[in-house]
Amino acid sequence: MKQHARYFHQIITNAKSNLTHITNTAKGTKFITNCNVKISENGRNGNVKAAETIFNTMSQKNIVTWTAMLTVYAQNGQIANARKLFDEMPERTTASYNAMISAYIRNGCNVTKAYEVFNSFHDRNAVSYAAMIMGFVKARKFHLAEKLYLEAPIEFRDPVCSNALINGYLKIGETNEALRVFENVGESERDVVSWSAVVGGLCRDGNVGYARILFDRMPERNVVSWSAMIDGYMEKGLFENGFCLFLDMRREGVVEVNSTTMTIMVKGCGNCGGVKEGMQIHGLVSRLGFEFGSVLTNTIITMYSLFGCTDMAKKVFCAMAQRITELEPANATPYVVLSNMYSAAGQKIEGDQSHRNIEEIKAIILTIDKGMQWLYYCDL
Repeated sequence: MKQHARYFHQIITNAKSNLTHITNTAKGTKFITNCNVKISENGRNGNVKAAETIFNTMSQKNIVTWTAMLTVYAQNGQIANARKLFDEMPERTTASYNAMISAYIRNGCNVTKAYEVFNSFHDRNAVSYAAMIMGFVKARKFHLAEKLYLEAPIEFRDPVCSNALINGYLKIGETNEALRVFENVGESERDVVSWSAVVGGLCRDGNVGYARILFDRMPERNVVSWSAMIDGYMEKGLFENGFCLFLDMRREGVVEVNSTTMTIMVKGCGNCGGVKEGMQIHGLVSRLGFEFGSVLTNTIITMYSLFGCTDMAKKVFCAMAQRITELEPANATPYVVLSNMYSAAGQKIEGDQSHRNIEEIKAIILTIDKGMQWLYYCDL
């Protein structure tokens, strides 16, 4: 009996010990995961020192920790530190090698060093090939980019590697080459990234006619493709086409607008003198909660300045300045915008007599001053 009792006691003791070990391991894993997230966040925000402090004070690190810190250095232009850390890593994964390849390409486009890293491991994936292809195109080594694209395993080639080749060509202004690659990819192999990239590239090239043909053929559209096509029209001065396409996007309701879409619309209204439409768009911006994004707000201020509506521009400016001062007291952006606002408004009022009568615009502003309700409930 005693022997049985000792046996069961030992089982219970071992179970408690295992449970304690599992609990401590779980806590340790959670701590490491939280630290990894913080390292990455600091890196994206440019806080390299903060990321280093977390990394250096961690008693336990995993491969994700090392790769996260490597990425921080790469994102912030510290290529020497990235390589030093890469060489010190106790183990490496495909993600680690990819991070080092991207670091070389992002910082000075050292494709020779990047290709050395690429050739130093065998467990490559689609990201490895795509990063290297993009690097070759960026360095204008087109023959090597095309060669590597053809050497990539079939399962990696389309759409990942072809998209890298297309985007690489578009980034250096080689639209015809990007179009050639796009057209050589089977339609079933293209994805929304492929289509959106080419539509955007053609629009930037001013070829909005062909861009619209491809846009209408797209089996699926996202906010990037809609925004690119709208921007293409606005940049060409085809305000009515751009505004109508924006309304189509809203009516279709499949893809939600984002702050980039709204910035394009506000800028288009300002450049093309669409006062009524600009106010409607501003109302929609307020209703959707985008107003305090700095780029969008600056564009709204500029739009009203171009209209000669300095009172309205000042209202938007003051709201933005108050918000930014609360969040970022040292941010000088509001004051730069205010200076530009007066400059733009002055040029419009004094130098462009054909512009809409200032008193007429002031009358419109008076309707807005009564609570801004019309702006807020604009039906767009």
